[in-house]
Amino acid sequence: MREDKWRKEDQARINLMKNVYDARLQTVELRKKLKDEEQWLLDNEKRTLETELERQTREAEEKRI
Repeated sequence: MREDKWRKEDQARINLMKNVYDARLQTVELRKKLKDEEQWLLDNEKRTLETELERQTREAEEKRI
């Protein structure tokens, strides 16, 4: 009887540890995904600005000629 209770408590502790580990893993993966998305947005904005700058530079050169 007492051993059954101990086994159940041990199993409950193990399940809790697994749940905590899984939650932490999901948090880490979410943070990585958000960081990757933020970097993609920054890179995309940089490319857009560079493209616009090149276009405006070409227009300015054409107007000079």
